[in-house]
Amino acid sequence: MDWVKLRTNYWLDVAIVRAGEAAEVLWVRAKAYCGAEENGGFVPRELLPRLTPLRGTARARALVREGLWTVVDGGWQFVDWDQVTREQLEAQREAGRARQTAYRARRNGGSNAVTNTDVTEERREEAEEKAAAAAAAALPASVEILRAALEAHRLHVRWDLLDPDQVADIEALIAIHGDGPLVKSALAQYQPDRPPATAQAWLGGWQQLRRPGDLAAVKPDPCPEPGHSGTTRHCAQCAADRLAGGIR
Repeated sequence: MDWVKLRTNYWLDVAIVRAGEAAEVLWVRAKAYCGAEENGGFVPRELLPRLTPLRGTARARALVREGLWTVVDGGWQFVDWDQVTREQLEAQREAGRARQTAYRARRNGGSNAVTNTDVTEERREEAEEKAAAAAAAALPASVEILRAALEAHRLHVRWDLLDPDQVADIEALIAIHGDGPLVKSALAQYQPDRPPATAQAWLGGWQQLRRPGDLAAVKPDPCPEPGHSGTTRHCAQCAADRLAGGIR
């Protein structure tokens, strides 16, 4: 997997505090390693020098002492491995493949079957519906978080009709703006008499959001005095006139 879950207040856990900062670094690195390997939280003994070059055994003992790891054959095991399982990851990947297949079938106007064999129109539609349902359960993590934030504001729509390009666009918008501005935009677009049915309804407004820091420069107005070439903010002729008249 490309990421692992880490609670934002993990560093306040009494066991982490008692284990010490050096053991904490080992714990975090090992969590990332296990996520990348999708091995269910197993830390091989031979990997310890790579995770922590100095005093690795002592730091591992501290994690065992505080109940964060347990000793197993060949290394250590996270006691509370609360990550996505290998089976769940495979299900998500299969759902993603099904979503791609269904999208290609819709894009081609149904000329290509969902599988390589000839199927009836009824079976094709049934397969697409199943793929769409699977897609809704397999949105990228960042999009899932955004969906939860929107639903917390009672903005419930269908997400299973998004095609892969639209999902990628939403991921990019989240990376640029974060969840807050997208939720605020969706609330601003909401019309009680015409509530949105799908997430696509918000996409246009989200794409119109100004990038952070990309504010247009405000051009000051020209000086209204005849013959002056400055602006209302700075005009050399006005300044000279004030000095000549004794005005500061």
